[in-house]
Amino acid sequence: MSTGHARTVTSTSAGTVFELTSAQLGIWNAQRLEPESPYYVVGDVVQIRGSEPVDVARLAEAMVGTVGDAESLRLRVVETPDGPRQWVCADPVSVPPVVDVSGDADPVAAAEALVRRERFATAEACRAMVDRPLYSQTIIRLSECEVWYTQLGHHLVFDGYSAAMLARRTAARYTAAVRDEPLPPSSFSTFAEFVRADREYLASDRAERDRAYWVDRLTPLPEIGEWTSGRAEPPTATVSARTVLPPEEVAALRAFADEVKVTWGDALLASYAAFLHRVLGHTDVVFALPLMCRTSAAELRTPGMAVNVLPLRVDVHSGDRLDVLAHRVAEAMREMRAHQRYRGENLPRDLAVPGAGALLHGRGVNLKAFDLTLDFAGATGVMRNVAGGPPEDMGLSVLPTRDGGLLLGFEVDAATHDQESVDERLAAMRRLLTDLCAPARPAVGQVELLAPQRRRSLLDAWTPPAPSGTPRDPGELLDELATTRGDDIAIKHGESRVTYADLAARVHRLARLLRARGVGAEDVVALALPRSIDTVVALLAVLDAGAGFLPLDLEHPAQRLRALLADARPSLVLTTRGTVAPDDAIPRLSLDDLEIAAELSALPTAPLAPHELAAPRRGEHLAYVIYTSGSTGTPKGVQVPVAALRALVHHHRETFVAETAVAVGRRLRVAHTYSFAFDSSLDQLSWLLCGHELHLYDADVTKDVDLLLAAYAADRVDVVDTTPSLAAPLVDAGLLDGAHRPALLILGGEATPPALWERVVASGVAARNMYGPTEATVDSVSAVLDEGEPVIGHPLDGMRVYLLDTALRPVPPGVVGELYLAGPQLARGYLNRPGVTAERFVADPFATPGEAGARMYRTGDLARWVPDRGFVYLGRADGQVKIRGHRVELGEVEAALGALPDVSAAAAVLRHETGRPRLVGYVVPERDGELTPESVREALADHLPDHLVPASVVVLDALPRTVNGKLDRAALPVPQLSRTGRAPATERERILCAIVAEMFGLDEVSPDDDFFSFGGDSISAITVSSRLRSAGFELRPRDLLVRRDLGSLARRLVERSTVVAAVADDPVGPVPAPPIVRGLTEPHPAPRVVAGYAQWTAVSVSSSPTVAELVAGVRTVLARHAVLRLRWKAYPGELEVLSAEAVNAGDMVDAVTEPTESTQDHLAAIAERLAGELDPSTGAVLRLALVRTPSGEPDRLLVVAHHLAVDGVSWRVLLPDLHEACRAAREGRPAVLPSG
Repeated sequence: MSTGHARTVTSTSAGTVFELTSAQLGIWNAQRLEPESPYYVVGDVVQIRGSEPVDVARLAEAMVGTVGDAESLRLRVVETPDGPRQWVCADPVSVPPVVDVSGDADPVAAAEALVRRERFATAEACRAMVDRPLYSQTIIRLSECEVWYTQLGHHLVFDGYSAAMLARRTAARYTAAVRDEPLPPSSFSTFAEFVRADREYLASDRAERDRAYWVDRLTPLPEIGEWTSGRAEPPTATVSARTVLPPEEVAALRAFADEVKVTWGDALLASYAAFLHRVLGHTDVVFALPLMCRTSAAELRTPGMAVNVLPLRVDVHSGDRLDVLAHRVAEAMREMRAHQRYRGENLPRDLAVPGAGALLHGRGVNLKAFDLTLDFAGATGVMRNVAGGPPEDMGLSVLPTRDGGLLLGFEVDAATHDQESVDERLAAMRRLLTDLCAPARPAVGQVELLAPQRRRSLLDAWTPPAPSGTPRDPGELLDELATTRGDDIAIKHGESRVTYADLAARVHRLARLLRARGVGAEDVVALALPRSIDTVVALLAVLDAGAGFLPLDLEHPAQRLRALLADARPSLVLTTRGTVAPDDAIPRLSLDDLEIAAELSALPTAPLAPHELAAPRRGEHLAYVIYTSGSTGTPKGVQVPVAALRALVHHHRETFVAETAVAVGRRLRVAHTYSFAFDSSLDQLSWLLCGHELHLYDADVTKDVDLLLAAYAADRVDVVDTTPSLAAPLVDAGLLDGAHRPALLILGGEATPPALWERVVASGVAARNMYGPTEATVDSVSAVLDEGEPVIGHPLDGMRVYLLDTALRPVPPGVVGELYLAGPQLARGYLNRPGVTAERFVADPFATPGEAGARMYRTGDLARWVPDRGFVYLGRADGQVKIRGHRVELGEVEAALGALPDVSAAAAVLRHETGRPRLVGYVVPERDGELTPESVREALADHLPDHLVPASVVVLDALPRTVNGKLDRAALPVPQLSRTGRAPATERERILCAIVAEMFGLDEVSPDDDFFSFGGDSISAITVSSRLRSAGFELRPRDLLVRRDLGSLARRLVERSTVVAAVADDPVGPVPAPPIVRGLTEPHPAPRVVAGYAQWTAVSVSSSPTVAELVAGVRTVLARHAVLRLRWKAYPGELEVLSAEAVNAGDMVDAVTEPTESTQDHLAAIAERLAGELDPSTGAVLRLALVRTPSGEPDRLLVVAHHLAVDGVSWRVLLPDLHEACRAAREGRPAVLPSG
């Protein structure tokens, strides 16, 4: 029971002062949170029309008298130290102004415009709320017999129920005055009684019972991830759609309701619930409803703010009929009304979930079922709402019309909706309402929401034709390349090279060796090989032999690999002698065994003849098996046929691979960085089969941003394909800013955040966003990154991508649906999992007659379709998540946790409190068991890949449960990562601890803490390393991943200033190489290998310096920054700082004097030429060019620097210093450069 309330009233010279009621306090707080919002003004226009003239003077008197009767309309509010307080103002009531629009050409239009102006003028006047009138009235005269008046005010003082009371009282006063009859006494209670009723409820046991009911009703919390939880600013414009349900259709609705023994309102709400189920795909449907919230006699008689908004929760299924659903809604409504006094705005507090307030926004019905027709002395008055709160994405308004119909409407934010989409939404709602009440009584999922023409146009957009030409086998493509490009380099790996001719020969030899071992069609061959050219040879050889490959990631725990082999049952494992066999029971072939090598060398190198195969090559044969996370705890092996792989390569070859090659004008250099056990690696491999040069990088390089960028620069890589998680630190480190920027950046594997999307677009680098699950052979949907909102885009040519509701019907544009994939890239299903295969691969109802038996894959991904932009990804419909691009089934993580010794119960969730997705595990120990977060994570790390190990583990006494005994995921606590260890003692410890704390959203961390204890992983290690570099220190990501405490890591920090010494001392001679430099030079001791590792930038110069001024400026910068005078001595592998006098600034400056186009391609060509002149072994680490541009354009200053001297952060120092130095040279003064 609530106790200890402040006093309800006090007395002052202003009269009796009241606290705000609980309903008023909710409005007060809401307006304070959105002080600019005009949507807390509510009200109506009353339209009076009759056969006799309307007496405007008597009407004004009646309106003044009604305000005098209703104390709430005369309230004033003031802020005090104890909170807002209010009193009833005794000042005389102002006579409402009269505006005559009868002389206008269109009086109705003029009156409507005036009402709109009054609405916003009242909102502007009232939104501050304090010490001002909160109610206004205006009379509008359209003619002698038609007069309107407005009653508008802040929601603090009245609501919709009050508006009807006020209009009826005004009508009664007017009628009595016109007819000279006695005025009926006012039935309004005093405002003091209204406040007292609210305080009595708050102090009663009923308030606590109501609170307990709503907490239980909303536990577990409904899915609120897609709810509209409020906007930063109120919408500046809205889009509205209106339709009238005629009296005959309303009569049919009423007849249906009478027949099934519910109210017509229950039936309408049930239809709206069915609509939400269809357009959102949820079976647990929740939407907001306003309730009168007047349960005492005083409240029923008193105008004032009392209305409450609460969520109605109901289960809806596609097979439900409206009669069943209406009874379900009626029962929910009965419970809701019984507990309607509980304030909806208290839900976030009482559910202990800040986002729970979103349950009251975005979706709801405002059903005004009371009589709005009034008698004004024989003239008819009709109330029409003109100010009813902010627009909601799915907010349906329902108003009775004069003739017995219903006016249905949506009003939404124009910034996120267009007129066509809102019209379609309303048409779908009306179609569903009328069809569900029809005599046929269809189920909810049987009603078609789309018009036939719209349905056809959507399906056409979702099923583009396939690219021209015939897909071909990988082996056939390789043989063609061996013939036409035999001497071209196919793959580079470190110092190893292989031409197309040699690659084809090695593939065919190994394929014959596999055939000699009995490997053929439908056999599985496991690849347990380290990353090397041999891995690519083995993969292609397995396909060439007609079998399917199973790639294994040797960095995964041995137990995990054994589980995959046990499930796949391969006939052979290809490996090396130094690789530990995951399963000794399976025959293995070590490719580096001398006897095997001798056997291979004796085999023919020509393509395999048909008679050498176990069976003719067929598209339905198995190409590969790749395992993904499984919801039951067991990984699922996806079986992909050869035809699907052919289709993927063919699509890429005919579309963006060809487009990129044409844009660059030569063969492309493509980075291969993904694990071969990750299906996106096939995307990177496909470029090889299209005739381009593949650069295969080791895991040590792919996990270190700086090493990877250095490798890209050295190899002049044109195509970078990566996950957004890794792309972000790559971009931070200068991927898009260097001397050799990629010609194409491909992002995939997970959703691309808007910030990354915008940064890539701003860079001007061509980029694609790719979407597709393993079950549809890597890619299904693609988008070019542009200036619009992030999207996954349009279906690949030849693919069929459907966005369907729960009834497998297409959803309209802008509506949420689930993605289903069909077409030539569809997988067979899951190895040894027929039940799961049947569940996820279902019949395609949109297949043409010639595609009998066609299937489609249910992705579980939610999206919406935006015409002209494509699909917008909205997350998952189930428990699957993405961690650094890897698919993770929470069920698999929970099963692994539950299988650990001493664990009696377990759960896993994905949390976002730190601003980045974080997998969190929860465990309950056995009675005598002892568990720590560290021991649980270490045990899992022995069994699971890194992406399946929770970043944090919480040990609980028990998992939270709902009243029904189910796991209450919403009640799982946020991991408490506060630290109690010692405080940082050194500057290095303070810097490292501060960066780690910021990374994981913590107030502080201790040097005694372990990086992994916060949920550290490879991506966060890369980010911490980059931020340390910005702070002037070097620490490799791999150092963070060896599970050292932060104190030990701090001692390993190397100041970047050990390379760049203070200029004042002008140090020269040998200096120690920091870790980043050693990471670059140690794997590549030959100077020529790293000579071209460079970054470049181009700066517009409005007042172009002369060459002499530029040389002088460069000379100053060289003297200031010793790092620009570095020379790399390969032997004995050290750096040397040359003296300023030993470096000639004039040699570093070039001038392109002929007018040159300042396009990115032209600048890149000049930058590439300058980068070719760099040679750190001679001290040449900087080159500049002054590029003259056509008349009217600013010249461009091109600066190219070797990666030994600069990184992405260095430009922020170098460019301002160079600008000041050149300016000083022009003005004939010393340069003033920052100290430090």
